Amino acid sequence: MFDKNINNTEKISEKDFRNNIVLNYSLSNLTSIGTGGKCLYFFKAENRKFLQNIITKLKENSIEFIVIGSGTNMLFNDGFLNIAVLKLGKEFNYIQFEKTGKIIAGAACNLQRFIVDCARHSYDFSFLSGIPGTVGGAVMGNSGGNDNSLNGYLQKIRYLAVDKNMIEDRTIGIKSNCAYRFFNVPDLAVLTDVTLTGEKKDRELIFNKIRENIKNKKANQPLNSKNAGCFFKNIKDYHLRTGEMIDKCGLKNFSYGGARISNKHANFLENHSNASSKDLLILSKIIKYFVKNSFDKELEYEIRMVGF
Repeated sequence: MFDKNINNTEKISEKDFRNNIVLNYSLSNLTSIGTGGKCLYFFKAENRKFLQNIITKLKENSIEFIVIGSGTNMLFNDGFLNIAVLKLGKEFNYIQFEKTGKIIAGAACNLQRFIVDCARHSYDFSFLSGIPGTVGGAVMGNSGGNDNSLNGYLQKIRYLAVDKNMIEDRTIGIKSNCAYRFFNVPDLAVLTDVTLTGEKKDRELIFNKIRENIKNKKANQPLNSKNAGCFFKNIKDYHLRTGEMIDKCGLKNFSYGGARISNKHANFLENHSNASSKDLLILSKIIKYFVKNSFDKELEYEIRMVGF
């Protein structure tokens, strides 16, 4: 866990940022699973100038920071985390379509808005329908379905790069930085914008696929509970999906403290009764033990674990 450093508060809460900073912010407010302790600072960066200024200030003072989108795939530790948490705002929440066929979107753009707007322009990203979050989060996690992923359409990204103590606004082409639930650009500090390409298809067909995908997710996933989406990654080239393995271990609906394995989809862990992050962590370790014992497979977390 990160240690508290009171001096950091004095360094950052100066006049330029005082109206845009919240101290000791409750992290449970930022995640879909609704657990977590507090962080040293919370910022919402509405524009590029503020974002670059605050990242510079954090780096100058050696304060760790993370960027959060909709918080739909994150678990923060309980207690106090000596970090700054940043959320992108208005200037990064957009989508535009060029005549060349390029789609440009801000990292803060809602993913479902992106899918629907693309469908209106005859671009098919229906394989992402029903997945919560932002475009930036979807790129960082390389979101997708069984045989398709968002980053397969990615051409360029714009981001703030950290090079020693220099903060630079960079744009690079993307070719092979992606893998299953993985995206890596070594100097990336904050993803701000993405450029994608798409194939034109029949609009009505796309909207039918979107409706069908959402219908299937409602039928098979606990969309109305407090959860962080699929907790563990699927194992590459294995004949069983992770949810199936957990189910075969007889763990559906098993609970620890306030955390519970969904009865609808076993790879979803729910905050069903004022769970702590510790409850969820212990429950996840129970799952890993049973899957290892039954299938001799090591599960990896799909969600982002912060402060553990």
